[in-house]
Amino acid sequence: AGAPGTYCDSAAADSACHPCPANMWSDSTPSVRVVGKSGCYCIAGYKKVDVDTCELCPAKTWAAQNASVCTECRGANIYSPPGSVSEEACVCNAGYYKGAGLRFGKTLDDNCTGHLMGNATNPCG
Repeated sequence: AGAPGTYCDSAAADSACHPCPANMWSDSTPSVRVVGKSGCYCIAGYKKVDVDTCELCPAKTWAAQNASVCTECRGANIYSPPGSVSEEACVCNAGYYKGAGLRFGKTLDDNCTGHLMGNATNPCG
């Protein structure tokens, strides 16, 4: 029977089903079967290389589920760990901060800028 994370040889109820390759998933169910490996997609944090292979996204990138590319973090002095699953994982490198303020909940400048001196109560150190 079809189950999440599997693909089947055909849509027929008696056809054989197999696990998706490593780092892949499918939405197969007993009533709606995913047919063939091409129905398996990459889990978040990976990009699809071919029908059998999903590759871990490198540092400074991220990928949502079913991605064919890893999306680069926007801006300078930004980091995300390998296998990041969303843009929210892209953060300023240690000692840097988003310096341009906010407008409509978004930073005006994607770059992380100069080293932050001191702290919030004594910004000059």
